Amino acid sequence: MKFIVMIWGYLNLFPILTPFVLFGVLWLVMHFFRTQLDQLHSGLITIAAFIFVGFATYQNFEQGPEIYSRFLEIRGIETDAAVVSVTKLKSVFSSEDIDEIEIRFQNQNGEPIELTYTPHTRRFYQTVELPIDPPEVGNLLRIRYFPDAESGFIILTNPIKSSYGAKLACTEAKRVLSMSEKAFKFDQFPGAEQKVNYRKAIKEALDMNCLDFGDRDKYRDILSRI
Repeated sequence: MKFIVMIWGYLNLFPILTPFVLFGVLWLVMHFFRTQLDQLHSGLITIAAFIFVGFATYQNFEQGPEIYSRFLEIRGIETDAAVVSVTKLKSVFSSEDIDEIEIRFQNQNGEPIELTYTPHTRRFYQTVELPIDPPEVGNLLRIRYFPDAESGFIILTNPIKSSYGAKLACTEAKRVLSMSEKAFKFDQFPGAEQKVNYRKAIKEALDMNCLDFGDRDKYRDILSRI
């Protein structure tokens, strides 16, 4: 079970690998049951395999984080993990550096576990948008993991469960506020939808105390006028 969950965790993080893994599994299954499958039309088997792999890949890409999180909520363990180090690394895919974060926590047996990760939108639940603010050394992250498959852990962004989750939630709230503000100001005569979205974004940012003193006064004034 732990091996399956470990593979599933990697596929959740990197859904592009899903078809390669599934085709490999199907090949093994077909090889094992080749005697029984010889009685079936090979073309129908191939079509069915491609349909299955395509559907599973699409579902994992779209619904993977939600399904994986629900599974960990039921079968996994939720705990706090302390940030041990944050290191800047050169990215081979872009000119920007990436953050490598090392965390430490105790598993269900009380054994210390140390893992590293780089910020990835699907590592977080609820998912967050790039760029992702890294935590600071000493911060506590709220995570979920499956016993003996800890590398597939997810980080909870619920602001109630950790200060880092609150930080991520504020970043997302300010991103939504910025987008709503641009959409509202783009039209000379903004419609009802732009006004509703802008008001909602302002209220959420204010309620979460994500704005500094000057911005709070600014957006309270805007809110009273739209």
